[in-house]
Amino acid sequence: MDGNLDNQQMKVDLRSADTMVCPDCDKDHFVPRFVIKKVSKIVSPTGKEQYIPLRVYVCANCKTIPDELNPFVDKDNETKLT
Repeated sequence: MDGNLDNQQMKVDLRSADTMVCPDCDKDHFVPRFVIKKVSKIVSPTGKEQYIPLRVYVCANCKTIPDELNPFVDKDNETKLT
């Protein structure tokens, strides 16, 4: 084994994996959506205002973004970032 993880493939039996459910409605289907963040030209590396799309997954039933999937939740402190 050469130690290069890029060349290794894990075989995972997804039948034994837990299915995530929405914490609000207990449904198990999620759809991809985008949140667009506006970056000020003051902090942008290009010096120009930028719009950055971030993919999130929302519950297909109630449109909730579970905290586990929300990039705006600090998982260590359980606080929502803006």
